[in-house]
Formats: sequence, C-alpha cells, structure tokens
Amino acid sequence: GLVQGVNFRAWTARQAQNLRLAGFVRNSEDGSVTGEACGSNSNIEKFKQLLGKGPVHAEVESVEVLTEETLPQEKEGGWGIRGFEVRN
Repeated sequence: GLVQGVNFRAWTARQAQNLRLAGFVRNSEDGSVTGEACGSNSNIEKFKQLLGKGPVHAEVESVEVLTEETLPQEKEGGWGIRGFEVRN
C-alpha cells in the first residue's frame, strides 16, 4: 500500500498518544512503516483497528502483528515507557 509520504507516521503517533500508548513508529526501506506500541489491551486493539484504516491519503494493505504479549503494569510507573515518537 501507500504509507510513506502521506503523513502516516505523524498520524500514527497522534492516534497512539490519544490512546495513551507508548512506543515508536518509523519508515522501513521496503516502503512499509513499522513500530512498537505498549499500553492497555483494549487500547492496543483500538490502535490496530485505526492502523488498518490509516490517514485519509494512505492505502493500507494490511497490519501485521509480529509479537504480542501481555506485560504486568507497574502501579505508579506504567510500563516504564513514556510517550510515542516518530523515528527516521
């Protein structure tokens, strides 16, 4: 699909921040976009659904989840990861 040059990374970061997820997103050499996200199970599910649609000018062919695991959340510190960033 078309996910580079259509503001996909910035859009992804905004969606992740709205869902209070932590992690990153970056362009890959093969023309795809990859990343990692950490947050509540329900918000991760919402995030995956949003990624399947993408921003208005994107053409998302598929969302591939390579690894998915549930990690215990610390009471005060969350998962020890802060913010969601766009990487080059």
